[in-house]
Amino acid sequence: MPSIKPTMQDESLLPMRRNDETRGQKRWWHYGCIGGIVLLILVFVATFIGEVRWVPTSSMENTIKAKSLVWMDKFTYGARLPQRVSDVPIVKYIFFLVPYLYPHDLNCNWGYGRMPGLHQPRRGDVIVFDSPCGDSTLFCKRLIGLPGDTVEIRHGAAFVNGSRLPLPRTVLPTIEADTIYTVSYPAGTKWNTHHYGPLVIPSCTEERYYFVLGDNRRNSCDSRVWGLVKYKDIVGRIIP
Repeated sequence: MPSIKPTMQDESLLPMRRNDETRGQKRWWHYGCIGGIVLLILVFVATFIGEVRWVPTSSMENTIKAKSLVWMDKFTYGARLPQRVSDVPIVKYIFFLVPYLYPHDLNCNWGYGRMPGLHQPRRGDVIVFDSPCGDSTLFCKRLIGLPGDTVEIRHGAAFVNGSRLPLPRTVLPTIEADTIYTVSYPAGTKWNTHHYGPLVIPSCTEERYYFVLGDNRRNSCDSRVWGLVKYKDIVGRIIP
């Protein structure tokens, strides 16, 4: 069967089509590079500077309303370095798409590390830390006691080293009727949510411990329930 040769008009269109295809490939490569750079910037910011977080519970009301979006600052205390792939912000969402990778990632441990920060956590800060329950949840509470402090709650008011701690007006204190709610930390005491302590926070060179309370004192699971927060478990802070 005889072949059909392209006409002069068809031959003139071939270089144009090749040029269009080349330009299209370069355009997609250009977009891909921009997208990759933007992704790297977002990962860097979320890892070392801070990220937006969602507060699901009412334990920090009225300071932070339930279901609010807040900015979690990681830079001030020094960003905690990821210990596995699933700890890397944004990148961790790949495990939602490929869930069978997560059990394998849990076996990885790159060790604890933290970038230099501006200062240590301060009394009155609203800090974000790993759940004491051992799951992947993050908690946010107000830091009340530093290492070496003596913490006490008298008639719903917080005292540190014998002096009443000034707190924002948004803090919702307990009332006398809340004495029916006993606490579980430390074990063996007869303290309750309205009258607590005095409790001395350990001052150790190996590890720093902090005492935290939710601003909604009547409806908060905090150090009165599961104990002190370790410095290495602190992820960052929230500026309400």
